[in-house]
Amino acid sequence: MSDPLASGGGDFLRNMLGDLLRLIRTEGPLQWELAFQLATSVAAGDEPDPNPDPIARIRLEELSAIAELHVSDVTGMVLGSGGSSLRLVPTTRVEWARRSLEAWRPLLDRLAAALTTTAEVPSPGSGSGAPGQPGSGPIAGATGANSELRDKSTATTNGHDTDGEDMPADPFLGDPEALEGDESGGDADTEDVDLTEMIGRWTSAMAPAMAAMQVGSVVGHLARRSLGQYDLPLPRTSSSEILVVVGNLDHVAEEWSLPTDDLRLWLCAHEMAFHAVLTRPHVAKRLEELVVAHVRLVRPDPRDFEGLLQGIDPGSIPGLSQIIGDPSLLGEADCGPSPELERVRSQLASLTAAIAGYAEYVTSVVASRLIGGHAPIGEAMRRRRVGRGEGERVAESLFGLHLDQEDVDRGAAFVQGVLERSGELDLARLWVDEGHLPTPAEVDAPGLWLARINLEANGT
Repeated sequence: MSDPLASGGGDFLRNMLGDLLRLIRTEGPLQWELAFQLATSVAAGDEPDPNPDPIARIRLEELSAIAELHVSDVTGMVLGSGGSSLRLVPTTRVEWARRSLEAWRPLLDRLAAALTTTAEVPSPGSGSGAPGQPGSGPIAGATGANSELRDKSTATTNGHDTDGEDMPADPFLGDPEALEGDESGGDADTEDVDLTEMIGRWTSAMAPAMAAMQVGSVVGHLARRSLGQYDLPLPRTSSSEILVVVGNLDHVAEEWSLPTDDLRLWLCAHEMAFHAVLTRPHVAKRLEELVVAHVRLVRPDPRDFEGLLQGIDPGSIPGLSQIIGDPSLLGEADCGPSPELERVRSQLASLTAAIAGYAEYVTSVVASRLIGGHAPIGEAMRRRRVGRGEGERVAESLFGLHLDQEDVDRGAAFVQGVLERSGELDLARLWVDEGHLPTPAEVDAPGLWLARINLEANGT
């Protein structure tokens, strides 16, 4: 029998995981209180996070009214909701993190549930159904070892069908006698299987906490760098307000020697352009489907987690704390080559590139009307994308969203190609319905997109 205190010993790991499992039971796919606490803590950091100056609030309201008229004119879309005008609202970093979590909550609950679900998920863009619609086919590999072990751990509610004297099995742990080990030494292969199953159960039970730590960390880091609310182009719950972190905006204006009002006006146009597209129901639906599909395909494998655990010294609390407290260690999965994953990533990258390219076009047109020499602002924003922070990089891993300068340039080239071939009227058809969303091939060859929508319009 292995020494229970030996480094990485099976008995030690089984006992430790058993104790942790009994402590972390939770309802729901995501521990929201933990996510909020971590997000606000990271957002606050060690630097001051003062309340917005009332003068900045008044000025943003004035510039919002001006920008909305021009963005609505360029896009041909109504920007506000419920008859209300769209306006930019100044916030602190902490408030931005809190309100962003609330706005993304419906989507984040779906993402957290995707980490443990065993149901088949639609394969965007494949099968007999419409792209992203239910019934368009299962995604291969979407049900991993993690979910299989979870099913095993929750399938039995009692350890033995006896006279009631035996201890009932824990819904997470199964048969309690199996956790005590074989005192006669047992079979090494059986011990390894038991430990692997225990680790699978532990990772399944830990999913809500790990998801909360990942989400909280991402949103907190984004709050420290974001100017508006669409630096990460995720749909939000419907609102006529767009959040602006005025402290971050003022820092950028000072760092790049930009007139503050010019930067505010540029940001108004930029955020409103993203808002116009991402609040289109079919665009938001399609983007959310792709993000959820990506999460289901890249979730961590408990076998990788076993390797991390077995490298811990049983007497090293910091070692265990690092595994539990650093969700980035489980945020990447070595999925290997997968046609389904590559298809999802390609479609997600193409859609976000088209959205970003269109937003850049609208912003440029509005800025040319209202600011004039806005090239320094565009260059500053370009350099910020090149030097993306930790929040953006971790968000890419979590959501599958890549929006660096190369992606923006790709989308801008698509928009420019449509304008050169057909003009603004056809470009406006880009967001009319789901069937007009460009495919990956069409983003790189805008002539193909124009040919397809014109054929559809002519009924051929």
